[in-house]
Order: sequence, then structure tokens, then C-alpha cells
Amino acid sequence: MQEQSILFKMKYSDITGERNKYGLYELKYNDEVIATYPSVTTILATIEDPDVLEIQNNLSKEQWDFVSKRGCDRGTAMHLFFENYSKALKEGKDEEEALLYTQKNSLNELREQGIEEDFIKMGRDFFYNIFNESDYTKEVANPILMEGLLFSREYGYAGRVDLVYQDNEGNIVIGDYKTSSQSDVPDYKMKILKYKMQIAAYAMAFYEITKKMPDYGKIWMASSGGHQEFVVHKSELTIFFEAFKSALKKYNDKHKR
Repeated sequence: MQEQSILFKMKYSDITGERNKYGLYELKYNDEVIATYPSVTTILATIEDPDVLEIQNNLSKEQWDFVSKRGCDRGTAMHLFFENYSKALKEGKDEEEALLYTQKNSLNELREQGIEEDFIKMGRDFFYNIFNESDYTKEVANPILMEGLLFSREYGYAGRVDLVYQDNEGNIVIGDYKTSSQSDVPDYKMKILKYKMQIAAYAMAFYEITKKMPDYGKIWMASSGGHQEFVVHKSELTIFFEAFKSALKKYNDKHKR
């Protein structure tokens, strides 16, 4: 309780945090841990996805480990291409300069991280599937926050949002990048519903911190066959947040938080 009271007195800009191996964010002030919150993705992992379970049950442990690593590493690669592109735009570079910046810097950073070349190529191809085939470059007019830490002191959770931006109409948008082995995923699938809950959790944390409610959320999901886009409308954010809160309660009940 003392840690929580300290956290409520701190400014958002004074707090840092990273996710540990247990799926918890250690929120720090002056390098001292003042609170520990479960991550948004850790909370959503309490919701079983029947499609994922079916695939996992049909693979050996070695095969499943490879599939999981491939998905993780290609996602890391794609995210970094977008992060560096947005960072360059925020620094005032134009579209062409930003693209050259991310091509160079992302490759170097991913290789330094030890990501295999095949997975880097997958992530880069997925980046271009969204970059070339969508209105991404026209829509993301002003990047506000990239891979930014968001947390809710009221509800007790934290995470890093892929992108918060203003679109070309001035709306504030919560953006999220995903990868998929399928090229056409229906929006009623559990994975999409969980993605929308994730968007809602970030939106509510952003509102709590800034007192500005995002106007909508946008999910770009890339696959080898192209890309899909899903919108979480403003009227849906509270609905999906209620679903997220149910998952949060389940997590807290299990871990006695």
C-alpha cells in the first residue's frame, strides 16, 4: 500500500519501467522500484484462444518452440522498422528520409540483438506490406508516443504502446502492429478480440495520464499475403475495456493481488 501511495504522488514523466521475466512491469522513480504491475499482455494471456490451443496441441514441443520464436522475432523486427520510421518523422525527417533511416538503423539494431536474418527479412517484408499497401503514411500525421510506457494507477496494470499518433484530421489514435501466419483473419476471432482489449487498455491508461480520451484505435496486422486493418471505434473502447477488466480480475484473483 505504501508503494501505491508513493506512485500516486509521482508525475508520469518521472516514472520509468521495464517488464521482467515474470510478465510484470517494475515501475521506478530514481531507479527505485515503487510499484509492480502486471503487463497488459500478461493479463490477456489468461484468456484462452482455442485456435492457438489447437495448433499447439498438434505440434511437438520443438515445433511449437520454433513457431513461437519465429512469431516473436519477426514481430520484433517489424515493430522496430515502424518504431524507427516514426522516430525519424518525429525528428522532422520527411517520408523518404525516414524510410532510409529505418532501413539502415533497424537492420543494425536487430543484428546486434541476435535476431536471425530469416526472421529479420520476414519482419521487414511485413513492414512493407503495411507501409506500401495501406494509407499508413498518409494517416500517421504526427507521432506522439512510440513504444511508450503507459500504466493505470487506478486499475493496476502497465504496458508499452506501439504508437500513439494524431491522424490527418487531428484525432488521437492508439496504434498497434501485429503479425499473423494467416492472410485473412475474421474480426470475431479471439486473437482479434484480445487485440481490441489491448487497445482499450492502452486508451484508458492514456486517458488517465493525459486527461485526453483517444478518438479510436487502429490495428495493422501483416502477413505474408498482405495486411489487414481493424478499427476500435470510440464507442467500443469502453466495451472492450470492460472485457479487459474481467481478465484483470481473473489475473488478480489467481495471484492474490
